[in-house]
Amino acid sequence: MIKNSNNAVRLSPEYIMGGFTTVDNIFICEYMRKADVNDTKIYLYALYLAHMGIPSDITAFTSYLDIKEEEVLKSFEYWQDVGLVDVHCTDPLDVVFHPISNSVVKPRKIKPGKYNDFNKQLQHMLSGRMLSPNEFIEYYNVIELYHMAPEALLLIISYCVKAKGNNIGVRYITQTAKNFAYKKLLTMKAVEQELDDYSLQTGDISDVMKKLGVKKKVEIEDNEFYKKWISMGFDKNGILSAASTCKGVGGTVKKLDSVIFELYQYKKFSEKEILDFAKSKLEVRGLAIEINKALSIYHQSLDAEINTYILKWLELGFSNEMLVKIADFCFQNDLRTLIDMNDWILKFVKLGIITVEDFDGYIQVLSNRDENIKILFEKLELSRRINDHDRKFFGKFEDLGFTLEMILLAGELSSNADRPFPYMLSILTSWKNNNIYTVDKAKEKAGSVSTASKPKKNDMVEHNYSKEQLNAVMTSIEDLDIK
Repeated sequence: MIKNSNNAVRLSPEYIMGGFTTVDNIFICEYMRKADVNDTKIYLYALYLAHMGIPSDITAFTSYLDIKEEEVLKSFEYWQDVGLVDVHCTDPLDVVFHPISNSVVKPRKIKPGKYNDFNKQLQHMLSGRMLSPNEFIEYYNVIELYHMAPEALLLIISYCVKAKGNNIGVRYITQTAKNFAYKKLLTMKAVEQELDDYSLQTGDISDVMKKLGVKKKVEIEDNEFYKKWISMGFDKNGILSAASTCKGVGGTVKKLDSVIFELYQYKKFSEKEILDFAKSKLEVRGLAIEINKALSIYHQSLDAEINTYILKWLELGFSNEMLVKIADFCFQNDLRTLIDMNDWILKFVKLGIITVEDFDGYIQVLSNRDENIKILFEKLELSRRINDHDRKFFGKFEDLGFTLEMILLAGELSSNADRPFPYMLSILTSWKNNNIYTVDKAKEKAGSVSTASKPKKNDMVEHNYSKEQLNAVMTSIEDLDIK
């Protein structure tokens, strides 16, 4: 027997899955309604792991819940603030659950005199106002929870004060400090090095903000964005070019970040590539407006439409003119959504109809078919308009491989039938099965009948399509399987 060196007894996975995790009603009624979704998920999953005694670390949360490590730490900090847990350590993660009660858990105890020097320097930095006991506790919590050196936190506070002034709020400072902590910058030396890097880049990000038209001091978050863009492969000229495309349209550093991420996705890094891409996007936006106008629809934001449909259609080889033409075709046939248009574009691709010339040629073919159906109507002595049912039947006749002359002959033989088209189909199918593809052989089998008149030569059709012509297109390919 193999010995288990970890636990003498343990629960099987099946036992664990069939068990229960107890959650107090106070949590549901009072705490859960004030927490956000991620905080609730993390609390419940952590409670489950603790109840079942399942070995875990912070990766258990990041992998199972698909969230970032800093979000897990923020969540446990939140639950500590409301008194439900005690975070003894963040690396490695060590969290202890408290029983839930209606009373608020007292703040963590701080040894008297531990932060006397820190308090003096902090009050000196924020000399414009008197700090409250709660503000001091906020800073103590950062130091205790993240194991940050007090002098490192003072350096961060000093930087924040220089950037924002003495009236800066405690929340901004503690959030900035936490961002340093998430990057494992916990000592004075590490923080000092990071701030030196910020100072070196302040000139560059300042130029970017001027290009954006943003009139504010450079903040740590702005430098963070700039560092990220550089790490993605962009140089300063590329970033400035991207910023120039945002100016005047609500340009902010966060907006620029989304623009640069899109450029990264499309592998546009150089100044020329970025400006050309921006120009093409403007053209595509104009195309999107034209398509929406043709479909008689309106979208407040065009970005999703462009990225989901139009860019893909252009990559398939469709021109702007052709896409607008297809949109008009869809509108004429009561198909007025982008999804409908996309389905038809895929059908056109399968048929090899990509250009305006292809489309016009296909319309010509179908127009010729309608002319041939009119001739067949004369043989059948029918005096009505052509409908979709007629076009589908005629398409079946052609699919059997017969010439117009043979189809007209079958029409002559069916002129007295109650349902001439199904009767014609049976005749043509019989001829196909007997390998009869000439008029002489067909007459020989059917008996003496008058020779079918030859069709007249059709004139060319203009490119202004009638409703009937567009219906012919619809009938011809609406059932085409595009998968």
